[in-house]
Amino acid sequence: MTTSLITAGSRAVASQASALATFISSLTTGSIASSTTETVIGTANIPANTVSLGDVLKLKVFGSVDATGTPTLTLKLRFTNTSGGTLLTFYSGTARAATSEPWYLNLDLMVTATGASANLEAAGFLSDRITSGTAALTGQVNNVNAGTFDSTVSTNLVITATWGTSSASNVARTLQGVLLKT
Repeated sequence: MTTSLITAGSRAVASQASALATFISSLTTGSIASSTTETVIGTANIPANTVSLGDVLKLKVFGSVDATGTPTLTLKLRFTNTSGGTLLTFYSGTARAATSEPWYLNLDLMVTATGASANLEAAGFLSDRITSGTAALTGQVNNVNAGTFDSTVSTNLVITATWGTSSASNVARTLQGVLLKT
């Protein structure tokens, strides 16, 4: 596939359109505080029959964390809800005492099968200041096992958070996000 630039003010031709990202879903945001129960803090929807073999979904999520003391925190990407299949755990560590520390998740989710047993393979990076305030840490994330879902029905991708210590000062939240398809 040859990629060509589309310059401002010029018209795009059909051969260039396939390289453009298509909007799929905004992220419905949320948060968790005062709980050690895994909780959905963000949801993006993959509509029924939207993906084809070889498609790449791009999930981009901004969030932040408040913490007191040094509690543990786990952030996951799952299908459907907190009991749905885990596509990947993108953060698991000890948070530092801080307020409004940002994190940014940028994932490519490749469709490797479609239908009732569709698969997504994930790779990307997490940039965060959850553990250290001196510099944003960038870590590569990828799933070990492909995540299976039914692409013939509407399916939610959910971001979940679990605190190791319950405190009103321990808050994990999503601020905004989007799911695109290329």
